[in-house]
Amino acid sequence: MSLANNPTLNSASIFGLVGGKSPFQPTLTSAPASLAVQVAATSGGLSYSASALVFSAAYLNFPATQTLTVINNGPLAVGFTNVQIVGANASDFSLQASCPAPPGLPVGQTCVIGIGFAPSAGGVRNATLLVETNGVNSPQSFALSGTGLPHVGSSVTLSPSSLTFTLAGVPQAVTVTNNSAKPIALGSISTTLGSETNNCGAMLAAQSICTIEVETLSLGISFDNVGTNTGTLTVTDTGNPGVETLPVNVPYGSVNFTPLPINFGGMPLGVTSMANASNVASGSSYYGPAPPFSGSITGPNASDFGVGFFGNSYETTAYVTFTPTGLGARTATLVTNYGNIPLSGNGVTDSASFSITPVAPVSSQVGVSLPVPVTIQNTGSTVLYLRLATGSGDFVLPGTLASSPLVLVPAQSQSFNISFNPVGLGLRSATLTATDTGSGVSHSIPLTGTGDAIDPSITPITFTFSSTEVGVLSAAQTMTVSTPSGGPVSIQFSNDGYNNDFPLNPGTCATQTPCQISVSFKPSKTGSDYADYLVTDLVTAQTTLFTVYGSGGVGSVSLSSSSLTFAARDIGTTSISQTVTLTNTGDATLTISGETFSGANVGDFPIEGNTCGSSLAGGANCTLTISFDPTASGTRSAILQIMTNAASSPDNIQLMGTAN
Repeated sequence: MSLANNPTLNSASIFGLVGGKSPFQPTLTSAPASLAVQVAATSGGLSYSASALVFSAAYLNFPATQTLTVINNGPLAVGFTNVQIVGANASDFSLQASCPAPPGLPVGQTCVIGIGFAPSAGGVRNATLLVETNGVNSPQSFALSGTGLPHVGSSVTLSPSSLTFTLAGVPQAVTVTNNSAKPIALGSISTTLGSETNNCGAMLAAQSICTIEVETLSLGISFDNVGTNTGTLTVTDTGNPGVETLPVNVPYGSVNFTPLPINFGGMPLGVTSMANASNVASGSSYYGPAPPFSGSITGPNASDFGVGFFGNSYETTAYVTFTPTGLGARTATLVTNYGNIPLSGNGVTDSASFSITPVAPVSSQVGVSLPVPVTIQNTGSTVLYLRLATGSGDFVLPGTLASSPLVLVPAQSQSFNISFNPVGLGLRSATLTATDTGSGVSHSIPLTGTGDAIDPSITPITFTFSSTEVGVLSAAQTMTVSTPSGGPVSIQFSNDGYNNDFPLNPGTCATQTPCQISVSFKPSKTGSDYADYLVTDLVTAQTTLFTVYGSGGVGSVSLSSSSLTFAARDIGTTSISQTVTLTNTGDATLTISGETFSGANVGDFPIEGNTCGSSLAGGANCTLTISFDPTASGTRSAILQIMTNAASSPDNIQLMGTAN
């Protein structure tokens, strides 16, 4: 018990616990040497779902993905300090998802490491996945392999050779032609500007065509109505060369216009909805007026919808209403001189009816909540008790609506925010469903968002160095850089045209984060200075900018007097002392290396007091107190020299006196 309660006891202390009258006596006559045992707790043990990943053969530019599942079997949490891909063809493999950095993966939990494969050349492609943790049996390596298939057949062509849009919401067709005598596989079809739909499928037969329809989602404005917003339509396939591109152009004009679809939801037959608005706005007045916003409604149920245009030459709003004349889905299109706006609604019997405004796609960083506004209107003739649900962890209802019904009287509308808090990267989707508990009438709208990678974290995000002498290296300040993946980051100086007076040590976090970076300041000129550094997460390509500031200066000496003259006095007597004030009129610390005397009678002028020390801050002052103690008759003189790092050094004080 004594040992348990006193773990620092040594052998001699324990030996002495046995009293002379104890019935149990040690056979040794003296205490043995102390025995030291180091006890180290092991970290958690991990198991992996595979020892290697083999990808199916893939055509060049046709990406494939596999996952490696990791389980923490305990007894402690394990942090992943470095996950990277190395080897001969490492660039053909990419890290799609990783496991958490320290404190890491809790006991009993799993995480997934995602690996992508996109061969850049034909034949077998090999690399190695390296996983380093703060647990036991680290590092672990996993062989990655796949085969790149060369492209076959002749080229695929796109027609026309480019697209130019002057109307939003009006699709233009692109024909994809397989000129080969063999069928080809089609991969991704995407556009960086607007949106696309297609009927191409996974394969395109020999000497066959398919169609892509591209439309721009908005028109933009510029200061001078010139210039073009450009994008690219890209088609990947197994033909040669395998990637076809087509320019997509939207010239800037005099208006901003985004033709979002207008959905009125359910409305009783013959009942007119509240007006739903779509805006066209030109820029500020000095741009000049825009062509008037005008148009008409066409389509299968055009007579169910009405439109009115209100505004001026600088901003016009189209107000659309819906009055269903039949049951079920009702559709039409508002065709305007700036593009088309899809219109839709449902004709319902005169009972429970409501509409939900469409929600535009949103984006937010993973783990960062973004409010998404939603409005629901009671378009029927009865009171509604709506139960709401999203069925997704990415889109969260406010607390009251998650547990209690939304009550709406006829014609009443209610707006609220759904929180978009993405739990993963990429496209996130859900469905908002509202159901009336009395009638069972239900409506749904899609919710879509994008989870963006989190920017690197830097603490602190900025530094300010005090005024530092030009050419002198300051003491370092330290920052901590971390990333969600725990992967490496690069740090680049980003001040174009400026000297970098703020060196980093080390200059990067090349293997893992979190890591610490020291920043120093060595000014090359006087005055204020700064440097911007761009920190890039090498796993997600997200960036963060941090800035350091400083001021370069020099010390400068100013003396309250450059000479002291003492009154005549007898040999061997001491005068009343006189004082000279030294002021640092510079903006950097003045270094004082000492005071020396020169001249004929250096021993006659003792320094009685000195407050100057070895350094003096910018704007500060100190004093030197000197007396006269002549050792011989006649005129006595000397020079007091003050040695500093100022350009004027040494600074002299002439000392004069007469002895009787």
